[in-house]
Amino acid sequence: MKSALSILVLALFALACSGGGGGGGVAANGDGISGTGEFKLSKIDLAHASYGEGDYGDFVLNSLSPVLKVELGSPIDGDPRDLFEITLQDLTGGGTLTVGPGEDELQNVIIESGQDGSSFYLEVGKAASLNLGTYELQPGHHYRYVIRPVSGGGFEVDGERQEELEGYLRLRHVTITYLGNLKEGDGLVRDGVLKGIATLQPEFMIHTDFDLESDSLPLGPLSLLELKLGSLPLLKSGSELIEVLDLDTSAVHVKVNAAPLDWGGDYDLSVEPKEVSVLLDDESLNLVDDHVPGTLRLEMQDLD
Repeated sequence: MKSALSILVLALFALACSGGGGGGGVAANGDGISGTGEFKLSKIDLAHASYGEGDYGDFVLNSLSPVLKVELGSPIDGDPRDLFEITLQDLTGGGTLTVGPGEDELQNVIIESGQDGSSFYLEVGKAASLNLGTYELQPGHHYRYVIRPVSGGGFEVDGERQEELEGYLRLRHVTITYLGNLKEGDGLVRDGVLKGIATLQPEFMIHTDFDLESDSLPLGPLSLLELKLGSLPLLKSGSELIEVLDLDTSAVHVKVNAAPLDWGGDYDLSVEPKEVSVLLDDESLNLVDDHVPGTLRLEMQDLD
């Protein structure tokens, strides 16, 4: 699997995670605690458990395009991308990247303000491509990030001041990514600016951090998984419920056909591993539940 040295998209991910290792945050013009130049965060989390799990700024991710919701201690009056410098270290592929305000590449991440004025959402971009780009997350990779205020201030964490925040981001060996767009409100679930899935034929990218070259696995990574929509198997013999649009030895692009889905409906898509061994870093890996995303919630947009 290719390793990305420059992970600029994830640097912006870390920016939204300015609560980092358990606190800190963003507020109006860098003045989160009036007159002190400190920052305070009420809460930061993934927008939904479908995107992964974790807390205190440390997350295990199901998707290469996660969405986070950042809740602040005061209303937002400015662009959070102007407030912080982020240093990101790829602990798997190597390399360190420092990103600050004014970088053109910051446009690779979509940030949308929440409806309440004191929160914002962040979506890490993923192209509809089997090949992972320079600024995309990598399955199986492990990252460390550090966030520092450009104003020279610090963070309030559980009532104590610290100059910087750090956290860790881990990607599962197998990831499944819905190809939505936060700017259009197109996300897995309905939550604030997220309006739910905008199509009855949603497309997903499944990536692995290993290659499958066996002729006995004709669907690539899809051959490793059991997919069910509720109790309905999507990959049963002769089924036309799921269509493979493109695939290679480490990724597959699929589309769920419209028949099982209705506008306004809520569905659980379970992603479970088959009993299979794969070769990873010259070692045999037996796929288990922790290696795959588990259950994704699919909430269709309500057109009423």
